[in-house]
Amino acid sequence: MTTRENLFAEFDNYALLEQYKNRAPGLPRLTGKQLADMLKALIDSDPKEEAVQEFFEAHPRCLPRAGLFHHGLRGDIVVSKLPLHNDFVTDFAYMTKNSQEVRILCVEIERPGKSIFRKDNHFTSDYTKAKQQVVDWNHWAQHNMREMVKYFGRLGRYLTEDFTALTMHSILIMGRRSELNTRARRERWSAEASLLPKSIDVMTYDRIIEELEMEAFMPDNIHILVCSYQDQALKVKRVVDA
Repeated sequence: MTTRENLFAEFDNYALLEQYKNRAPGLPRLTGKQLADMLKALIDSDPKEEAVQEFFEAHPRCLPRAGLFHHGLRGDIVVSKLPLHNDFVTDFAYMTKNSQEVRILCVEIERPGKSIFRKDNHFTSDYTKAKQQVVDWNHWAQHNMREMVKYFGRLGRYLTEDFTALTMHSILIMGRRSELNTRARRERWSAEASLLPKSIDVMTYDRIIEELEMEAFMPDNIHILVCSYQDQALKVKRVVDA
């Protein structure tokens, strides 16, 4: 039995898995520019956070750094609402790998209309709260890496077969670049980035759009399994033609 078949053995919705395994290449994939335009149109409409969650589930290639390493998404899997321990839930979690390293990426998204700055150029309570949430679960995960990967089910348990290093990076997506419209805000934003741990990145939605336009970090996976975490196991929600 191959590693990939072992990974799938845990899932219980076999109809979707059969659809995945027998799926022929679909229509020509959307370009990064097309995906960027779709995301920008959504963000400009001031959507609720749930609408953004749905967009990324439908277009997981848009998730930040999903193709950071040249082997792409490990197991073709993206997990929506993956819990970490008892107190934390990520909006998205996935692994990308090469022959030297497996990188776990956990993403927190906030409603695009939430402001990062107050009128006095200090950070809003919404931003401070969101950042602290990411800092808290990133801190727990960095110190409990082996426990954390268990939440990936077999995708985590089979890590030892083909990697030499396991790392984690946490990403908060919030706000628009247009808020960086004063020198004080730009300097504060730059200082904030330098003060955060190297394992945490904060980016605006415009940065995601920009990276899509450049087709940076986009995975080459042909199909992607978007999963949820239920009853201590991964459950496939949909099969996406990437």
